[in-house]
Amino acid sequence: MRIGIDCLETKSNLAGGQLTYILGLLDGLYNLKEKDVKFVLFCSSENKHVFEPIVNKYKFSLIEVKGYNTRLRAFWVLIPLILNSKYLWRVFINSYSKIFKINKNIEDNCDLLYVFTTTLNSYNLSVPTVLSMHDIQHVHFPHFFSWLRRRVRTLRFENSALVATKIQASSNFIKEDLYEFFKFLKPNVISVIEEGVDLKDFTHSTKIEIQKKYNLPEKFLFFPAALWKHKNHLLVLKALKLI
Repeated sequence: MRIGIDCLETKSNLAGGQLTYILGLLDGLYNLKEKDVKFVLFCSSENKHVFEPIVNKYKFSLIEVKGYNTRLRAFWVLIPLILNSKYLWRVFINSYSKIFKINKNIEDNCDLLYVFTTTLNSYNLSVPTVLSMHDIQHVHFPHFFSWLRRRVRTLRFENSALVATKIQASSNFIKEDLYEFFKFLKPNVISVIEEGVDLKDFTHSTKIEIQKKYNLPEKFLFFPAALWKHKNHLLVLKALKLI
């Protein structure tokens, strides 16, 4: 069986939780050592350099989907975006995927596609799709996004939920949240699979080396989160003040 992993929208600047997530997942998949399963990563010309050393390490296959271009794709869906039409968005994305042979690249090289970047990039693939929809924060915290970003997210999330063969949720809370918001979802579409941790990565303490490298005091707090509002840096600082 050939399992494809859609990495088309992975940022090339090596930042963000999604990259950390997929790097950990690929390591876990490699360690499964399944003889009859092959993993194929689909990348774009923009992020190919990120995944080349990874596939060399794990001996996975890497396929560059040359027709996938984020700027052209954004221009392509301008009309459904302006009209705020979920149906037209799906039609335009599917036409883009057909004309630029996105779907053909994927369908010819895998039997199942896993998408970890929250939303699907094609809505009419002939192979089954498994989607990790990590959250729908634009629904609960719309003020974190511009009106344009909210509209794009709404169109993409609803179409993805509509056509995904299976959706993976990291917790029961996320599962119930998705069912509450996407009323059209069938009961057996979402499965809860918790995000794992490779314990071997935490068996050796590097505290002393880190302290020396950054000249840190004996006690320090490390908060590894990007400076986005929803990461709650201000809340952490207020809590520290109270403590």
